[in-house]
Amino acid sequence: MNDSDFLACGAQNLRVLSDRERSKVHIVRCDGNLQVLKFERPTSGTVTPDLLKRQARLQELSRGPGLLPILAHGVTPGGWLWQMLPLGNNLPGLPDLQTETGVQQYTPLTLRTRTQEMGPATAIQIAAWGQRLCSALSLLHQSGLVHRDVNPSNIIFLDGTPRLGDYGLVGEPGTQPDFCGTEGFQPLEGTNDPGADLFALGRALYEAWTGRDRLEFPSLPKALLLDPDWQKHGMGLNELILRSDGGRHGHRFASAEEFGKALLDVEIGRVPVNRRVWLKVTIGAGLAAATGLTILSRNRPDHALKWERVRTSGFLVDNWAGNVWTVDWSQRFMHSLGNINHAIGLKAMGQSVNLDTFEVIPTRVQSVSRQVIAVAWDPARKFLICSSNGKGPMYSWKPGEGELTHLGGGQPSLEHFEAMPYWNQFTARAGILSGYGKFQVRNDRWEFDIQRKEWIQMDPHDLNRPFWPRAGIIALQCPGRRGDNHLYFIGGLGSPTGKQGKEEPDLAGFNGLFHVLDDLWSVNLETGIWQRLIKPGTLRPNRPALIFRHPTLRALVIVLRRELNAKKPAVAHALLLKLNRPEHLHELEMVGTPSTLGSVSGYGVDPRDGRLLVLANDGIFKISI
Repeated sequence: MNDSDFLACGAQNLRVLSDRERSKVHIVRCDGNLQVLKFERPTSGTVTPDLLKRQARLQELSRGPGLLPILAHGVTPGGWLWQMLPLGNNLPGLPDLQTETGVQQYTPLTLRTRTQEMGPATAIQIAAWGQRLCSALSLLHQSGLVHRDVNPSNIIFLDGTPRLGDYGLVGEPGTQPDFCGTEGFQPLEGTNDPGADLFALGRALYEAWTGRDRLEFPSLPKALLLDPDWQKHGMGLNELILRSDGGRHGHRFASAEEFGKALLDVEIGRVPVNRRVWLKVTIGAGLAAATGLTILSRNRPDHALKWERVRTSGFLVDNWAGNVWTVDWSQRFMHSLGNINHAIGLKAMGQSVNLDTFEVIPTRVQSVSRQVIAVAWDPARKFLICSSNGKGPMYSWKPGEGELTHLGGGQPSLEHFEAMPYWNQFTARAGILSGYGKFQVRNDRWEFDIQRKEWIQMDPHDLNRPFWPRAGIIALQCPGRRGDNHLYFIGGLGSPTGKQGKEEPDLAGFNGLFHVLDDLWSVNLETGIWQRLIKPGTLRPNRPALIFRHPTLRALVIVLRRELNAKKPAVAHALLLKLNRPEHLHELEMVGTPSTLGSVSGYGVDPRDGRLLVLANDGIFKISI
């Protein structure tokens, strides 16, 4: 390659990553960002219109979930096809990429290098990654294409999530490829149909889970059989990998969607019921009904929600904008940054509440925006991340200081008012979900990258997505827990169409502007896969007050505020949702002094004792099961 080739791509060459006769990969700097530039020489030696159409088609498809996005493409003066790709995550422990040493030592974090350097992943982790990769293959297969070279080296981590890359062999089933894939990742019949991609994915997951070479398939290390997760997750994962790589084509998965759904069952611990056992259960249930026996009592949990009021006066602080994500548990403070009266100038009020004494410490802050609010606490940098108008300019604030520091983020967004903030512990980024503006509610998700000084779109605003657009929802993640890679979202104001003022018959209520939603969803932060846990109409509108994942039980606790139109005084009540049986809700007995939860200013799971701390209008409470 020469300087004119890089100049044609608008890039500055920094380092060669791979140099083959017909394929060359470089780290380059483009528009101030580090990216990957790949050159490919066509087999015929000539770039044809069909090849350019293929490139354009692949770029469009690569925007989908689980695929490595192609940022740009074209042809160099020397007749090479080129693709600009994002730089994948660096192998942990290597020098910072902002230095020359870091660029020279950069090693992409692929599924292979991760396994080699960090060891095998857990069954839950493998199941989560597999779902995202199944989404990628499903998109290719539904578009009439096959990948032909799925292997751990072509699965690259970007923003903490695995992406399927290297599109050099992608083509239509039945066409003759220039290369036959990688040894050990192709079935006997070859690599020319979607089933072959699923075979290869099964082998890739096998390597990442066992730490063994794919040629050792299907042997398992003894440590896996002795792992505490074997019965609940490992056994099921092993069965799926065996099925994906079964010797006979007809016994494998029929589609990537089927493989992905089966992996979801493994992740949440839903063990398939043996047919013979199912018949016994069915016959037993019939006999019970015939003899008038009840089996409902088996669904009643032996748990109660214990309330302790630790302060009798309520927590109603003016301009409070703290949330579950703004807690610094190392110093035991929940922080807030909100707006105050605009008449006195562009000011904001910072407030920090001591979570042991409940003393509130205020700080007047000079602000450059009238809409700046707290989003999340960055535990590594020890500052509060704040946004303007949901998705707009981003700032940092160190509690006690009188000024904000601008971090980047571009112009204020007019489409993300009331967006719900969160903190992604896997990407170490603050994020927002949904919001509303321009007469519609949204269902997109964005995260702010401090190093790149820009917002990164994680989920597009797409009305065909199953997660309905909404604003003002309630969410909680149990931070720092091994295997807890989900966010949970409940309730809010929104619409399945994204538009205001249109009623749907299956929703719980309608207020003339938005639907009042009471459904419950989860999103896997590593795979981006959404799952609905509770359908609308189950909890009744305006009732969900807060939700948290129990620190030890594999369950969510949903706390509902009292009925708004109750004729006599009432307190909150709670439900238990077991994640391996999301179709069953169990009422929890209330013990102690429950709150009405008329309003909640902040809450979080205390890592010291695992209890939920709630700052409510009628007091401050600690809750446990």
